[in-house]
Amino acid sequence: MRAVIGRVPPARLAVLPAFACYRVSGKAYPGVVADQSSSTEGFLYSGLTDAELKKLDAYEGGEYLRQRQTITTFPGRQSVQAWVYVIHPLCRARLSRTIWKAVLPQIGDKSLTQRRKGAES
Repeated sequence: MRAVIGRVPPARLAVLPAFACYRVSGKAYPGVVADQSSSTEGFLYSGLTDAELKKLDAYEGGEYLRQRQTITTFPGRQSVQAWVYVIHPLCRARLSRTIWKAVLPQIGDKSLTQRRKGAES
């Protein structure tokens, strides 16, 4: 995150229901796609500015679309609206069948401030 927007914003653990996360074929990064039978765990960033979101949009490129989705944060199990980058429909064929499982810290782990996913506004 620091390399893209120049800082490391606060983050919380979160779950994105009705979406699955798969490895992009031949790449070391994932793509998120709608799947009613799945959910995806990750990080929710908070306090991002419009300028930072534009930087993230440019970084993600045309392979991803930024969409509003309802996620659940932890601790506290709050449902909030958040920006989520999902794989562009024209790029779905690039997804492998390998489920991407992020290595997440335990709730309360101080490393949470170093590893994040998602963008809250």
